[in-house]
Amino acid sequence: MPIFIAGNRSTVTINSTEVGLKTVSFKENCKLIEKRNSQTNQFTLYIPTFTDADISIFIDHDTTSPYYKAPLSVKAGAILSCKIYLNEGGNDTLDGPYYTITTMVIRDVDMNAVVDGDLGIRINAKASGTYSYPTT
Repeated sequence: MPIFIAGNRSTVTINSTEVGLKTVSFKENCKLIEKRNSQTNQFTLYIPTFTDADISIFIDHDTTSPYYKAPLSVKAGAILSCKIYLNEGGNDTLDGPYYTITTMVIRDVDMNAVVDGDLGIRINAKASGTYSYPTT
């Protein structure tokens, strides 16, 4: 009997190129303004304003590239597009629900190596402008 593992078929494309994915996170944030006055008693009211998103992608290093070089020439300050696929329908297809990050700015690129283990690249970015949520 097959066992369903959530995220088992997750993947990411950066500028339409699929990358070997280890982990990915998408964290939406909202700037809150504190409001206090004589009618709020001792309590603080929070008013939501602008939203943005933090994206973190841990890519399995492509061993055909030079070591310590991020795949796809990704570097801090680069402006790229990204799609985060949550669960694809099958191998080699990009047909599952996904987040669309139209424009993201790379904040930092971090190389990670484990002795007798993996070599990977972690990319931390901020969404710049609009993004969309997964639909089925």
